[in-house]
Amino acid sequence: MDAIAASFGRPDRVSFYPHVLYISTKSEGVSHGACIKAVQSTFYRTRKEAVDSKRNEPAYLVQVPISERKIEEGIWICASGGLARTWLLRLALRVLTEQKDQCVARCVLFLHMPAGGGLVRSGRSTSYTGELFWRNAIDLLNRYSSRAESGELMTIVDESESDPANIHLELTVESKNSMSESHEPVRTALTFPANNPATIRRYTRTVPGKARKGSIPMDLGILTVTGDEIVAIREFLGARQGYQERQGHIHNRAFYEGTLSSATSSLKRVVVTRTLSQGNRSISAAYRALIDEYSPRIVVLLGIAGGIHKDLKLCDVVIADSVHYYDRRAETADGSCRRIESFTPRSSIRALANRVFDELGDLPRLAASNNSFEDEFSVFFGPIGCGEAVIKYREAEERIWLQRVNDKMLALETEAAGASQQFEEDELRSDVKTQGLLIIRGISDHADHAKDDRWRKPAVHNAMKCLELIASLCSPVRND
Repeated sequence: MDAIAASFGRPDRVSFYPHVLYISTKSEGVSHGACIKAVQSTFYRTRKEAVDSKRNEPAYLVQVPISERKIEEGIWICASGGLARTWLLRLALRVLTEQKDQCVARCVLFLHMPAGGGLVRSGRSTSYTGELFWRNAIDLLNRYSSRAESGELMTIVDESESDPANIHLELTVESKNSMSESHEPVRTALTFPANNPATIRRYTRTVPGKARKGSIPMDLGILTVTGDEIVAIREFLGARQGYQERQGHIHNRAFYEGTLSSATSSLKRVVVTRTLSQGNRSISAAYRALIDEYSPRIVVLLGIAGGIHKDLKLCDVVIADSVHYYDRRAETADGSCRRIESFTPRSSIRALANRVFDELGDLPRLAASNNSFEDEFSVFFGPIGCGEAVIKYREAEERIWLQRVNDKMLALETEAAGASQQFEEDELRSDVKTQGLLIIRGISDHADHAKDDRWRKPAVHNAMKCLELIASLCSPVRND
């Protein structure tokens, strides 16, 4: 909205505020007036910084007078301008962190309210209009505010106006890890004016001793190894919303954040990092770094492998139902005695992978990425072998022995055992909440002399397509 019709003369210019912050406070050891004064001080400082920070694209934060509100309780602040959302996020975070010794605050952010669903102020008066906004606010606060806890930030985002995942990523960066998501996202609707879909997320301050410094919760944390693998995954995520690169707070390594195209899934936010080198030892260090920085619900080891089963074609995808480490052995007078060590994913991870086959049958065929071996690729679910050496010929002793041990062995690679061992050991840590390890491999060769690196990137792209399908079939975000 740019103007309001006037009865004479030039039309009044108006300001439309699509972002609104609600702050409620409870004093702790000080008077309620002192608590309000402290919050007001934070507001005035932030408002000045918002105007001064970028003069060619300033943000304007305005406190709504109590006489202009439909809800008397709390402090209401609206924002407009190019960086309005960012500065309102900063204000909410400052209120929750800076005033924690004087008063306990609870903040609710209404973001990207639709046209007609925000607040409007005439340039010639201090009066605000926004009947639809107040009806939505009353409705949502009645339904969800009782669930909010002291010290909590709740975001309510109109999905038709903005992607909630992008706002989540911005909030985690702006908070510098002082806030972490405390509950599963809830999908609801803005009743007015047209039942627009909305997502509600809840965050609480990180309490020392309960979470590691630097931890930003993610749904999926991907580990990969080679340069071709990380390039392919970055290309895949870069074509979707919310992609960005970030340097670790605890570990001096690069992480790449993004989202999968599975809007109704509870597995959507993803981060990826790579190992320093190939092999089981390096994968353990990368695994720990991923956990320390992001605490993903599920860790995914994703990349390439050499297919050894007769049914596998180049650029097909394998989901591991078990990992068999074949490089343990005893040296005796009669020669080497090989010993196999096996790892099995949690039943919840196996059930998650089975969703693909429940939906598409025992041998799913999916549309392949560009430059794949065929227009479609198959997805297999079965055992894989893991060792320290890259196998490059069909007569290799390890390959022949593994196929004798299990004739259904699908592929060979060099990191799955290390990741599996690290996950098992981390189950003893009380501060790690990762729920499982999922291993997905794209077939880039047949573990023989005919290795051709041109199939690496399309094989990884197909593996990411498979992961995105698994995520889309996962239990959706709870709807109200």
